[in-house]
Amino acid sequence: MNIPLRAHSLDATHRLAELGLTSELLLDAAAYGESERRTCTLNDPGWLPGMLQWGRTLRRLRELLAPFGWEKCKIDGLEVVLSRDGRVAITVCMGDEATGNADAVPFSKYPKGKAIAKTVVVNNQQRLLGFEAKPANAAGLTRTTWVLLMHTCAAETRCELSIPKSIA
Repeated sequence: MNIPLRAHSLDATHRLAELGLTSELLLDAAAYGESERRTCTLNDPGWLPGMLQWGRTLRRLRELLAPFGWEKCKIDGLEVVLSRDGRVAITVCMGDEATGNADAVPFSKYPKGKAIAKTVVVNNQQRLLGFEAKPANAAGLTRTTWVLLMHTCAAETRCELSIPKSIA
């Protein structure tokens, strides 16, 4: 199975380390979710492969990060894994064909609801105030939510860790 990580460079490695993450950890979670998706057959409901991939990827992220103090959490209805200090949250989302392509801008594969919309607002406020993934500021904004975006096609699964900036 081919699961490349977008922008896997020295800069990306350092940025992941600042977040308490590694590319290997993210790839492990993505591979686990993909393997669960592949257990489905044509007799399963059409929505099940994607749901299994999403849910099992998030579960594996939670399992891998728990020893480092990360906790499973639901923020405004959004399932995430939350860092010990509460400054970083990660959720999982299925992405479009641009996912994992350094020359393209990815979007989620399916429309998102209020929870992701609120996350985008908080992330943008963090960015505007210059407090992205830093301690709390006067406005009380302390958390940046990242998305492990995944795209599966017949030949491969691609993934990237990114901060959603808008809802289209």
